[in-house]
Amino acid sequence: IKVLFYWYLASVPLVALVLAKGLEQKSKWRWAAAGALVCMLLSGVFDVLRVVTDTTAHQEFDVPGIDVAQAISQKAGPHAVVLHAPTYNSPVFLTGRRSLMGHPGWIFSRGLDYTKRNDEIGRMYAGAPDAEALLRQYGVEYVLIGPLERTTLRINDTFWSRYRKVAGNGSYILLRTDVSQERAGK
Repeated sequence: IKVLFYWYLASVPLVALVLAKGLEQKSKWRWAAAGALVCMLLSGVFDVLRVVTDTTAHQEFDVPGIDVAQAISQKAGPHAVVLHAPTYNSPVFLTGRRSLMGHPGWIFSRGLDYTKRNDEIGRMYAGAPDAEALLRQYGVEYVLIGPLERTTLRINDTFWSRYRKVAGNGSYILLRTDVSQERAGK
């Protein structure tokens, strides 16, 4: 984006010069330059109009998501590990609790390989034969199943029904694994 911005700054005077020369012409180029000028102005007008009229709204967290984040903050200890879908806008990020994995793009942009853990998260949610071992390996104490998990992962509800539901709001369910009890006993 930075490079594009510098290119934009350098090209604005050149485009203005070409438009000015085109508008001075007494031929069909004058109409082409006028059309190009109108298109450039209208694109900016439409963009500003969209912002001023508030026609598009970006919602990062919904109300049930905020409620489940408060439940996680109340139920989970400050060092608890919470399993959730690897996305950029999980309610877990509002809690300050540890996440098994954040957004893969963030990890990739730092030169780290996320594929193994991403695959393991998918296997845990799917209730694969090694899911319980993976939960213990990573020390996952809480599991969030919400709209993001249901749309991005395959959820095995039968597998997760063996764990205790500690909170829920709307389409969000917070489960507690037995890993937390095992750690307390050690």
